[in-house]
Amino acid sequence: MNGERSEVPAVEIPQVLSAALAAGVYICIAQRTGGYLLNPRCPTPWNYILGFSLMAMIGIWNTKNFVDDFKAFARRSDAGFSLGPTVAFSAATFTTLGVSATLLFDGMKPIYGLIVFFVLCSIWSATSWRRRWKKDRSDPEIPKRGLRVFLYAICAAILAIATVVDHWVGIVVAWIAVFGVFVFDARQYKTFSSSMTGVIP
Repeated sequence: MNGERSEVPAVEIPQVLSAALAAGVYICIAQRTGGYLLNPRCPTPWNYILGFSLMAMIGIWNTKNFVDDFKAFARRSDAGFSLGPTVAFSAATFTTLGVSATLLFDGMKPIYGLIVFFVLCSIWSATSWRRRWKKDRSDPEIPKRGLRVFLYAICAAILAIATVVDHWVGIVVAWIAVFGVFVFDARQYKTFSSSMTGVIP
């Protein structure tokens, strides 16, 4: 130690905001789920399956959003990062997840919030792609951002189709697509690694 003090990374205000918004979504999930289990309006197997599958979708993406934001805000001096749009899109995406959580166990209604969430994510990635392309067209992150625009748009489209079809097959396909994109995105950007390198929105 030799009298030296290890430096503890400072927590940025946007990180605190992101944590508060993510916690709010978790609270909405817990409140809605607990209320339904105590007093189910329509206690059918299908409603349980639909409700808990949508709860899982909201939960995993809320977690990923928070971790990605926390890392990004810690390294906001990196090239390609822009604080204003990141904070705005972060708040918007957490809000749509929160709205979806308040609609859990009310049929297909939570899906509408998830559709908006993925549309916002697609626009967010497109904004990031454009910003990086203007700065440095040789940036290796540019193709990844373009792929994210496409994948998020596909998720939104599949969820929209599921609401029209209103059948368990549509929900299964939507769940596979949403979870598949989650796994791919988390691995591609090392979301859950202990390293602070990874996503820069």
